[in-house]
Amino acid sequence: MTNKALAKLYEVPELKGKETSGADELEYLFDKTKDPVFGKTLELRRLNTIINNYIPNWKPQEDGRVRTTWGFKAASGQLDSSRPNVLNISKHTEIGKRFRRIIVAPEGYSFVEADKKSFHVASLGFLANDNDYLRFAGLDPHSIFTSYIMPSNWGSSIGFNDSDSEILGQCKEIKQRSKAEKKQTGIDIRQDVAKPCVLGNQLGLGPYKLWYKNRRSIKSKAHAAELQEIIAKMFPKVERWKEETIELANRQTYLIDAWGHVQFFYEIYTWAKNKYTNRWEKKRTDEAEKALALMVQGTAFGMLRYQQKEMEEVGLNKRYNFVDTIHDSLVDMPKIHEIDECISDCIKYLDKPCPILVNEATGKEGLVVKVEVSVGKNLADMEEVQ
Repeated sequence: MTNKALAKLYEVPELKGKETSGADELEYLFDKTKDPVFGKTLELRRLNTIINNYIPNWKPQEDGRVRTTWGFKAASGQLDSSRPNVLNISKHTEIGKRFRRIIVAPEGYSFVEADKKSFHVASLGFLANDNDYLRFAGLDPHSIFTSYIMPSNWGSSIGFNDSDSEILGQCKEIKQRSKAEKKQTGIDIRQDVAKPCVLGNQLGLGPYKLWYKNRRSIKSKAHAAELQEIIAKMFPKVERWKEETIELANRQTYLIDAWGHVQFFYEIYTWAKNKYTNRWEKKRTDEAEKALALMVQGTAFGMLRYQQKEMEEVGLNKRYNFVDTIHDSLVDMPKIHEIDECISDCIKYLDKPCPILVNEATGKEGLVVKVEVSVGKNLADMEEVQ
């Protein structure tokens, strides 16, 4: 069969009424149909990215090292990088992992990655001045939220009156139960439903987007709205802060976060005609989500950069060969015999309170976000050690 004839057998997927060949749509179709044509198409695209982007841009210089060019395009203060983009190496696909395995520390050295735990959840808790949400972030937000949406025969929802150790024990049981359930239903409620809901809560994601991005596990837009209503009732202070922040962005056309990052917003709301009622309705645009994202992400990236500067001032970045900052984490490359010292020294700065981010919920010392540390010879096979 010719390629042209083969193409006629497949209906092009649509996004908002328009034909698309986007990766999300093809992945959804592959999961739904298990048709190898969709799987091979996705695999070919990923290989093409490796061959035509990663390999030429990651070509080592004469000393065997790769260097990037840093930029400051994002309004939130997050750094960007180009040629190569060291911030965006996929670790969720097997092809991406295969490429990460060739990023190897030199002989006698190892990578050490310190990743801020539930960083944006904690940022939102600080912004909303909500002690419960900060505690939610510091324990296990995905398992805690799972306890509110899980089947009734799993047990009862986790309350905040219990001690941290009791809550973590319940979270451990939920995590195990959710993984076991996946073998029967194909869906890990904690990973595939609760986690995207919590993530979307930080960014003001609407029910349509939450459903569309997670169609494999969230049944419908109405189901997504129901999930969002549950988390909204759990944390009313957070909902109030989000509403007030969107209104502030609309009223003054800009926002400034605690670190001075500024972004302008000119169309928080728009008017759209309801085809069922034939009436014009006021609706939020994507700029409302961007307003929340600026404040949440800007708070987090500013804190990480503040602590990294403290480490620079005492010489830790140079001593342990600071390599990269990837989203919510910092990556060093110490000598193997200095791994324990590197972890200990870095944690002293990354785990301590931030004196710039202070309110009633944090206490007078400031926001604390703990790190999880992983160690590995290459960037694909990192093992958590603390």
